[in-house]
Amino acid sequence: MDYFEEIIKNVVRGLIELRQNYTAELSRSILGSLVSNFHNNGRRFYHAQTVNGKYKRKYLSPRRPDGRDMIGRLARKEYLQKSIHAIDKNIAALTAAL
Repeated sequence: MDYFEEIIKNVVRGLIELRQNYTAELSRSILGSLVSNFHNNGRRFYHAQTVNGKYKRKYLSPRRPDGRDMIGRLARKEYLQKSIHAIDKNIAALTAAL
């Protein structure tokens, strides 16, 4: 049992380090979120955020370089948020297994 405990502790340490890296990157990300919907058999992307209590969406064109960049940055932010949530669940499950 001692060998498996050491493996689990190493995995937990790795997950904690990964969570710290993701959290640091997330803190440097832009405000708002990525919203996508289907329109005329295509997908449209919007940069959505709340400013002074008002919800605002701005269209992002994937054909323009700045639009592609913003879509990528907002998608990365969403990925980081979901990954941190999954990492937290994994850490909790592994520590409960010890």
